[in-house]
Amino acid sequence: MGVPVPVPIYPSPSFFVNPNDIISLESATSSNLPIPYPRPAGLSISPWADDSHSVNGEDYMFTNEPEETNEDGDEYVPTPGRPANEHVRILLIKTYVETGRLSNLLRVKAFFPTYVEKHHVSMNALMRGQSGPLHRSWRNYIAIMAASQHNCQYLVSLRKSYFLQHSGDPSWLKGLAYAPTKLQNLATLASMLAWQPWRIKPDHIAHLVKIGNGSAPEDRWTISELVQAIVIMATYHSLSSFVLGCGIVPEMDTRGGYYVPGAPGTNDEAGIEHELYHNMTSDHPVNRTKAEREALHAASAATGWDDDYLDTPPGEIPTGVSAPQSQYSSAARSPKLFPGDYGIGLGVTVEKNQDFLSEDEEESETIWPQGDNFEDQSEYTDGEDDDERFDPHAFSHSDPRSVSRLSGRSGLTGSSASSTVSFAIPQNPYARINPVHEDLTRFLDPEAQVPHEEFDSKHSEYSGEYCWEDHGCELVSKYLPGLGEALDEQFSEALNITDWSIPNANDIAVDTWPLRQAIWYYTLRLFGIKKEDYAYSDINRYLNPRMQQYIKKVCCSPEEIRYRDWKNIGLSLRPEEKCHVNLLAVEARKQVELVYALYAVDNYHRA
Repeated sequence: MGVPVPVPIYPSPSFFVNPNDIISLESATSSNLPIPYPRPAGLSISPWADDSHSVNGEDYMFTNEPEETNEDGDEYVPTPGRPANEHVRILLIKTYVETGRLSNLLRVKAFFPTYVEKHHVSMNALMRGQSGPLHRSWRNYIAIMAASQHNCQYLVSLRKSYFLQHSGDPSWLKGLAYAPTKLQNLATLASMLAWQPWRIKPDHIAHLVKIGNGSAPEDRWTISELVQAIVIMATYHSLSSFVLGCGIVPEMDTRGGYYVPGAPGTNDEAGIEHELYHNMTSDHPVNRTKAEREALHAASAATGWDDDYLDTPPGEIPTGVSAPQSQYSSAARSPKLFPGDYGIGLGVTVEKNQDFLSEDEEESETIWPQGDNFEDQSEYTDGEDDDERFDPHAFSHSDPRSVSRLSGRSGLTGSSASSTVSFAIPQNPYARINPVHEDLTRFLDPEAQVPHEEFDSKHSEYSGEYCWEDHGCELVSKYLPGLGEALDEQFSEALNITDWSIPNANDIAVDTWPLRQAIWYYTLRLFGIKKEDYAYSDINRYLNPRMQQYIKKVCCSPEEIRYRDWKNIGLSLRPEEKCHVNLLAVEARKQVELVYALYAVDNYHRA
């Protein structure tokens, strides 16, 4: 019938993770291979996996095995990826029923099902629940502001959609300057929280809470509103780090996630919405007023429609180029953006003078000698790679703090678990993996922006008197009942889940608790928080310079993450283990931001 059908550009939820390693939606009951999922010891099944989701209940349609043939009579071909066990499958089903989508972010986080459950509870309370003083459209707009700090197109695209679903004013999406003054006043705190959280003081809180300088009463923030806004901003700074650190690709229904094959010209590449709009406007031109044009600009920016029949919408990149091409797409007709991008096709800056890595160099990841005293070695440059070396005895086998002991490497690969698909790695490991299709700086206030600044690790004034466990958690729950405890459980889950297989450990049981602690406390120390009960000499013992450099990049400048960083993080880890490194780092970062901001709120309130 000539109806254009959008085609997803990317076969995997991640630029970095092979689709054969992603948890699929296939049932694990058809496979004889065990599927290990990182989780705390002793937890055998999800709290969600109750009788109401059994195959004998109402949800049989979700858990029924697929037929051997499809509707055309062809042999059934399973989707690529690792088959999901009942625990994970029910988690994915429940999330889809509640939210209406299985996001690429969730598909990657499905490596950690028990963590996803905790995260789901906290996000429901923070963003989707009725509790809390902020309207849900405001919550989503604040999330857009936070994700824009790191130029995270993925989160901005999703939150713009939710913003409109919750009756948000489309004109606000033209930029922060079009939002209420109350939201504009939040820009300074948002910037400091992202780049210099240790500099947040009670005066910054007072500026938002008190009315002065002729400001209107409606511009005033209450403490409860401010606490909710702080948690949202910290959450989306953290999520931005995880999304960019794990190379999450655009959703197939958002801009940059799909294309329309077979149609000439760049306009058709922008998506089905543009083509339908083109068919209507070209046959029936309409003279619009300035106000109508501005409204259409706002809708275009919000939905990703390529509205080139108006002029370039505010904040949008001009549409004189094609849509992006994934290196991982098997579609021969997938469009390409810039011919000089050395194969990555994402329309982002490439260090063209860098020599490409050889295959051996791409696979090599560095293990460095242990150190007795901590010294931040993250400034190490990766000009040379040592051979991989690992001493399993560096990890305690009898540490009483251990949550669980680890089995050896499972040996499970995507190809052995289910169907396989072709997956080409980026040709240029130095290219940035962060497709941005619009000007996200419009959601920032240039006069309020503070530059990124590293905390001086040699500074004597480390923050230790105010901590999340004793103070921050209680303060959040005081104004947002239950959320503090939910966040606390989420932090604990991220730190305690374990099913790691340390490389070259010869399948012996290795306790990774010291490694997980080192990642967590190193991240805290990056932002100036030091714990008296942790031996910081362990950081150099368990984190080599390359690993420290990678963690700092994920936490402080995730928009700069490249495939090279993912490929060479310092330990030869499986994809889910690298995702766990990211998860530990970004959750620790979120806790840091909450501690500093809530400390300022608490001091202001006491004063």
